[in-house]
Amino acid sequence: MIKKEKRQIEDLIEILKTVLKEDAPDKISGHDRLREDLGLNSFHFMAMIFLIEDEWDIKLEQEKMTRISTVRDLFDLLCEAGTDAKVQ
Repeated sequence: MIKKEKRQIEDLIEILKTVLKEDAPDKISGHDRLREDLGLNSFHFMAMIFLIEDEWDIKLEQEKMTRISTVRDLFDLLCEAGTDAKVQ
């Protein structure tokens, strides 16, 4: 994994922890499902999207957000939306 990709994943996980607050697990992996494993509800999801768009100065397409199920799906969407990380 390249250094920049690792940093972007770490930033994404920090955003998830910020949104989840005290409900955030100690460890979050790419395979974690946002709703089922992490407990994200609709409010959490929208707050997370707002923070992501602000952090990376991007606009995520609403129709593509519907396919986000896992942390890895979210990272892949970020890459697709214009961040310059590479997904292995």
